[in-house]
Amino acid sequence: MISDMRKNGAFLVIVLVFLHFLGYSCKTVPISGRQQMAFLPESVLVNMILTSYNEFLSGNKLSFDAVQTDMKEFLPEAMKY
Repeated sequence: MISDMRKNGAFLVIVLVFLHFLGYSCKTVPISGRQQMAFLPESVLVNMILTSYNEFLSGNKLSFDAVQTDMKEFLPEAMKY
């Protein structure tokens, strides 16, 4: 019976620690005000994004077609979301 209480107590501690970190890792997005999970620090994410973007650029040609690269039509629609 005592070992069952120890198991339940250990489980409760693990759940409480998990919930604490779950609540701690929720961040508010400044622009929209919504909540999101932050599993990695922003500095790590930015580094990963830049690495991926540089890999993409090294494997793909840049377009110099003004019609395809003009963002005037795309940006107002994208800003709605």
